[in-house]
Amino acid sequence: MTLSTTVQIREAFYRTRKAVELRPAIAQSTSSVTCRMIDGLTCETTDGRFTLVTDNPKSEGGEGRGPTPGFLIRAGLASCCAICYAIAAARLEVPIDSIDVEVESDFDARGLYGLADVTHGFTEVRLTVHVRSAAPEADVLNVIDTGDEMSPMLWVVRDPVTVKREVEISHPSAA
Repeated sequence: MTLSTTVQIREAFYRTRKAVELRPAIAQSTSSVTCRMIDGLTCETTDGRFTLVTDNPKSEGGEGRGPTPGFLIRAGLASCCAICYAIAAARLEVPIDSIDVEVESDFDARGLYGLADVTHGFTEVRLTVHVRSAAPEADVLNVIDTGDEMSPMLWVVRDPVTVKREVEISHPSAA
């Protein structure tokens, strides 16, 4: 990261932190996406001005028109961690040239298909963080530890969260 980018990130962090300190209510929000089945297993998900398509591969009944939901979870986790590492580096004034985050997940599809009493989700998630920096190792490790504590997506994956569901059923009108 360039020095100007680091300064910009640090200033934005502390400006937002001060605003939250003065008005804690602004730190609390609700976000939502809307997912619509397009055709078969292909979904279109929107969040404001952003739209993405997900699908399953043909071998699983889809058309392969987009990444799978598992890809999105891994991508969300990897990018959230990378962003938090960059913020932590800027806050702690540790020079970082580059950060790459690999996320690997294990999954046992027998649960999905009702063939075994195993979890239907990831059984393990592994992060590998590649950092290029001239800073001392202890400083870089502090950046990574600080970023992990900041990462909302890491918290979601690591700690259970309450899930509530509502179902609204509509019936087609009789013609």
